[in-house]
Amino acid sequence: MAGDGWPAGTPLPKVRTHRDVGGDPGRFDVEMPIAIDNQIYGRLQFGLSTEFLHAARTKLVRESVAIAVIEIALSLLLLALLGAG
Repeated sequence: MAGDGWPAGTPLPKVRTHRDVGGDPGRFDVEMPIAIDNQIYGRLQFGLSTEFLHAARTKLVRESVAIAVIEIALSLLLLALLGAG
């Protein structure tokens, strides 16, 4: 399939996957059989580290909290200035 391409108009085969998302929280592993006409010729396995996603989420949460605190402080300052004037 990879060498010849996929014929236009032909539907892709259904993908049967096994996902292990409950094992290591820092990894996402996928195992997929390589099958043609219901005969399995092998298995494709790959994994992806999700540590960078966790780090990006933590950074985003910290930045969001900092922005919210600054916005609240500026709003209170503006209200105090308007109330005094």
